[in-house]
Amino acid sequence: MKFHLYLRYNQGMASEWDPDEALKALEMESDVHGEETQAQCAERILMENAPRMVLAICHLGQHSSNEQTRLRAAMYVTDRVLGRIADSNPLGNEDPFAKIAKALASPIKESS
Repeated sequence: MKFHLYLRYNQGMASEWDPDEALKALEMESDVHGEETQAQCAERILMENAPRMVLAICHLGQHSSNEQTRLRAAMYVTDRVLGRIADSNPLGNEDPFAKIAKALASPIKESS
C-alpha cells in the first residue's frame, strides 16, 4: 500500500501552506518509506505530483488573468511538447548564410 501523506496534507490548501506542517507530514512519510534517500524522496514526490502540475500549467496558460503568465505557460508547454526552436535546426544542417547565398546565386546562374 502506497501512502501519500504529503499529498493529503496539501489537498484543498491552494492558498494556505504551512511549511512546518508540511515537514511533519514529510517526516511521517519518510518513516513509511524506510530506507529512501532524500533525493529518492524528492523524486518520488515530484513524480506523484507531475500530473497535477501539468494540469496547473495548462490551466494557467488558458485561464490566468495575467497575460504574461498565460504566455509563459503556453511557451513552456509548447517547448516541452515540440522542443525549443533554439535547440532545433529549422534551416537544416547547412549554415543559414550559405543557404541564403546559394538561393540568391541560383537565379544568376540560370540566367547566364
